[in-house]
Amino acid sequence: MGRQRAGQRRKKRKSEVAVAQRRLKKLIAAGEPLVEPKCGYVEACGGCTWQQVPYERQLELKHELVVEAFTKEGLVTEVLPVRPSPRTFAYRNKMEFSFSRQRFLTGSEIASGAELRRDFALGMFGPATGIKVVDLADCPIQTKLMNELTGATRAWALARELVPFVNETQEGFLRYLCVRHAAATGDSLAVLVTSRRDERLAKDYVEWLRDAGVLPTCVANGVRASHLPSSEGMEVFSDHGPPAYTEELGGLEFTLAPDAFFQVNTWGAEVLLEEVLAQAELSGSERVLDLYCGAGSLSLPLAQRAGSVHGLEVSQPAVESARVNAQANGIPNATFAVRDLNLGLPPEPGEFDLVVTDPPRAGMNLKVLQGLVQIGAPRLLAVGCRPSSLARNVAWLCAEGGYSLARVQPLDLFPHGPHVETLATLLRG
Repeated sequence: MGRQRAGQRRKKRKSEVAVAQRRLKKLIAAGEPLVEPKCGYVEACGGCTWQQVPYERQLELKHELVVEAFTKEGLVTEVLPVRPSPRTFAYRNKMEFSFSRQRFLTGSEIASGAELRRDFALGMFGPATGIKVVDLADCPIQTKLMNELTGATRAWALARELVPFVNETQEGFLRYLCVRHAAATGDSLAVLVTSRRDERLAKDYVEWLRDAGVLPTCVANGVRASHLPSSEGMEVFSDHGPPAYTEELGGLEFTLAPDAFFQVNTWGAEVLLEEVLAQAELSGSERVLDLYCGAGSLSLPLAQRAGSVHGLEVSQPAVESARVNAQANGIPNATFAVRDLNLGLPPEPGEFDLVVTDPPRAGMNLKVLQGLVQIGAPRLLAVGCRPSSLARNVAWLCAEGGYSLARVQPLDLFPHGPHVETLATLLRG
């Protein structure tokens, strides 16, 4: 569902943006009809590079990406049409923005002739750079409240003359801002990621948001002193409200730690969950293994329909959230354990009737694939947000593990961007 390993964030995003831009240029060169983008930063920000493309055409392009990936791996099967996202704007429940001392000026900003501050920015990285950041005053794929939180944070940082962190010199204070908003429950969250803990500034930030009328349910400070470009693995301090917030999916409530993983498009996640449950074909007695389970967003709905579910996840906060959620939702047959799956499955993983996998974009490594063959579950559901990684994993399982590919269902969880989620159903025996 789009998780990334620490240290991979910028490199992967730039590569995917480049692919999206090439396809967009081909559409323009071919004279295909385009639409007026809602975002004024689309020329420079890498978040919504396909916003000029009519949505139905976006789905066709994403279908082509999946077909190309599976064909390249020699997998011959029908790829079903892409299931659309129920929402195409204001659909993200989470955004992470970077602070930078170098602002990327868009063509429109330069043409305006306005006096613009260039030594501070809060937003997304500009094209072909991991340093300069587009200063985003508004982002149409996040909610109104999230935009207001971002704007208030920018105003606070400028008013207090706080300096963005620089990796090369290890100097500065501000690193990232993570904003989250659960539309179904109304809960919201702001995590200000800094290079060090400052109690006075943390309290001041809470009061600033309160005075601005945008104080979220939870305000936290993530402290990360290392140079790694990720908010994962940081120490988190809760400065306002409970140390968690609540999301809703599949009729269940999920209490999440500030840095716990959860699908960023809740409406799209409902569609994905619907597909996973349909393909699981559970009768009530099955033993299910859920790899890369996060906070249990797939595990718990599966457990309501299976005999038992065991989830493995590298993130301790996510596993703790999953256990809390299982108890809160009255689901005793779901268990969870912390496991770094880069090391492979546990030596004796057990016997399972169904395995569900939802790894980061890079896909599953060889150790995990070999562990899946050792388990030999008759049904395997593989979810992936990078078609090339998923197709490579599926091809290996078919060639080396005795599986056959039964179904490929793409889903759009990221409208206006090049990413596409895909669910592959594999059968054995």
